[in-house]
Amino acid sequence: MDDSDIIAALKTGRAEGVQALVKTYGDRLLRSAYLLCDNASDAQELAQETLAQSVRSIQRFRGDSALYTWLYGILLNLVRSHHRRQKLMKWTYNFPTAKVTYAPDAIFEAADKELSPLARALRMLPMLYREVMLLHFYEGLTQEEIARRLRIPSPTVRTRMRRALNLLRKSLKKT
Repeated sequence: MDDSDIIAALKTGRAEGVQALVKTYGDRLLRSAYLLCDNASDAQELAQETLAQSVRSIQRFRGDSALYTWLYGILLNLVRSHHRRQKLMKWTYNFPTAKVTYAPDAIFEAADKELSPLARALRMLPMLYREVMLLHFYEGLTQEEIARRLRIPSPTVRTRMRRALNLLRKSLKKT
C-alpha cells in the first residue's frame, strides 16, 4: 500500500490501513523516537502513542505534507511533552539498587550501530539542536520544511543547525 491507500483505508476505518501504517512506518518512528529520547522503553511507548494518535486523528490530515512528515510531527510533540513531564517528575520512592539488564531490541541495536560514532555526540546535544539535526540529516527535510514543521522562522533553523554542527565537531574531536 502506498500513502494514499493507507490514508484512504484509515479514513474509512479499515483494519488493513492500521496494519499498513504500522508495517510501513512503525520501525522508522521507533528509531526516531529512540534517537530523540535515548531510552528504549520510552521510545516504544512514544512510537505506539504516535501511531495511536495518528489513527484517532486521521480525519484532520489535510495532505499538505507527506504522511511520515505528519507522523513525525505527532512524534515530536509527544517527545516534547515526555521531556517536560520528566523534568517535573519527582521520585519519592527509593528504587532498589539491583542492576537490571535486558537485551535491547534489534531496532535499537541497528540505530546504535548505524550512528555509533555520531550517536553519542547527538545524544549530548540539547533537544532544540537535536531536533533540527535529525530532521535535516536523518529525515532529509529542507530548512524550510523544518521551519514549517517546528513552527519557527527559517533563520532560526539555520542558526540551530550551525550551532549543533559546531557542538558536534567539538564533541567528535574529543573522541
